[in-house]
Amino acid sequence: MENEVQSNTPPVQPLPQTPTPVPTPPSTNWPKILLFTIIGLAAVAGSVFVGIQIGKNQTPSQQPIVAQPTASPTQTAVNPSADWKTYDSNLLGYSIKYPQNWLLLDLTEGKQIEIYYQPDKTKSVGEILIEEIDSSAYNREIGSSQDIKDIAIGNTTAKCKTDNIAKTWCYLTSNTKHLSILLVKEKDLEYNKTLDQILSTFFFLDQANNLETYSNNEYRLSFKYPSDFTIEENLVSTSNYLQVVVNKNQDGSFSIKASKNYLPGDVTYFLDTEATGQETIDTRVWKTYYLPDGYGDGPEPSTTPIYALQVEVDGILYTAVFGNQTSITSTQKQVLSTLQF
Repeated sequence: MENEVQSNTPPVQPLPQTPTPVPTPPSTNWPKILLFTIIGLAAVAGSVFVGIQIGKNQTPSQQPIVAQPTASPTQTAVNPSADWKTYDSNLLGYSIKYPQNWLLLDLTEGKQIEIYYQPDKTKSVGEILIEEIDSSAYNREIGSSQDIKDIAIGNTTAKCKTDNIAKTWCYLTSNTKHLSILLVKEKDLEYNKTLDQILSTFFFLDQANNLETYSNNEYRLSFKYPSDFTIEENLVSTSNYLQVVVNKNQDGSFSIKASKNYLPGDVTYFLDTEATGQETIDTRVWKTYYLPDGYGDGPEPSTTPIYALQVEVDGILYTAVFGNQTSITSTQKQVLSTLQF
């Protein structure tokens, strides 16, 4: 029995020796440290960026100054004829202006004059020849051609025709006189523009006597109009603008608005519409606008065509509006040619 017991008892195994613990350095969590470092750097960078932006908003004087474009002098307050010479013909009853460096020759004791400019002996830039004609010659000339067109010149309407070599003949009549004007243009477009500006200053003196004068000193607006026209003035002091309706409710009625309260964009836009071109009236350049379908906003929307002119002069924006028109008529142009700003 004793032998069986010994054979069934497993041998006692020696206990494993526990190794002496070796001290190790404390573990470092590098991923966390790296993450917090990145977050910290991002926060610092964000603070610096915000600080820079705040500095920009608070110190505009430290930013570089960028030159702003200025408007063309011919489209704003500059009047090319302001320092021009004036020729008054008491004999024939008209007045006309011309540049200081141009010449005016009296050819036949006041009954014929020539206005021209010659930069050098080999170059001609055109001329204007004005002379008196009798009534029979006037009727003969305007009845001899089917190409005669009515054109506004200064404060009157002329009967004009043009040939194929840049010559235009215009025939004018006042209460007492008949005149012919020959306009000769050359290839120089710069001087052609000056010739048109000279012609736009033509003024019949006796017709001027039949005109009334409207004037408003506050808005520096003055113009002449036919004595049988009506004038309605609407002054809106709260909005700093003045509107004058010329010949209201009649054919050819139009309005002239002078505004002190406007935005920079209003100089180039009219009722959200960009300018379509330019028109020179008495040497002043107006921007032109055409709205073929009218303008639908506002309490009284318009669905008929609108034609408008606009010019900025010394801090006031002047706008002429013509309802149900595609262009300006000769009578309207005569009124605008007398505008004084």
